[in-house]
Amino acid sequence: MEKPILFEELTAPEIRKLSKKIDMVMLVGGATEQHGPHLPEGTDWMNSYEIAKKVSVKTGVPVLPPIKYGESQTHKHLGALWVRPETLHKIVYDICKSLFNSGFHKFLLFPAHGTNTWPFHTAWSNLRFDLPNIQIKVVDESIYQFMTKEGREILGKVREMDPYEYHAGTTETSLVLAHRPDLVKMELAEDWPMKMPHGALFDYRVDQISKTGVCGRPTKASKELGEKIMNARVDAISRWIENALKEEVPFKDKVDHV
Repeated sequence: MEKPILFEELTAPEIRKLSKKIDMVMLVGGATEQHGPHLPEGTDWMNSYEIAKKVSVKTGVPVLPPIKYGESQTHKHLGALWVRPETLHKIVYDICKSLFNSGFHKFLLFPAHGTNTWPFHTAWSNLRFDLPNIQIKVVDESIYQFMTKEGREILGKVREMDPYEYHAGTTETSLVLAHRPDLVKMELAEDWPMKMPHGALFDYRVDQISKTGVCGRPTKASKELGEKIMNARVDAISRWIENALKEEVPFKDKVDHV
């Protein structure tokens, strides 16, 4: 396969046929929020959508249109579009339920933004309770058990370069450089390590720990590094999918429809 399968480009009969062949879809979340003076506001969803498309090429699993708005209230005074966590939960829930009713039973969800994790998991919890025999996974570190040794070494190198990376740092900047370098203004990149490192006793908004909106070292970023990070993640997720497509619910519900 040379191109990703984009759900919005398929016809209804093609979707029904696909659901019988590959019973899985990928849903990318994200955000439209500030990423410092050097990165576009769509960084989160753009990076994860690019990864999902590359995974689709390798696995044949279709990608849904991305959710471009996220739970971005943490950027309060820095400039962001946001929806409340309960709103995002309902969006994710309704999208998945509509697809379940169309014949898909396996769902891989990409929160693609830190504070999206909780509303995505709320939807995950409700969907598992409400829909019989659904199989659903929110992308997390457990998926990266399928990452190669080389991939883990690359991510380890990034952690050494940018140990307190949190937002708009080495990783995100490198990823955008890898697939949309035209949107990166590296001449404006400014390192701003978090004033309060991981492990603080309270959680703070980004505008409370960074004047620029950056929490990390974007000046360490490069297109080459971004390509390596992206390939490592694509390979790991693709390996997970290859196994997940074969997995069945151990003890299925007696009800087969909703």
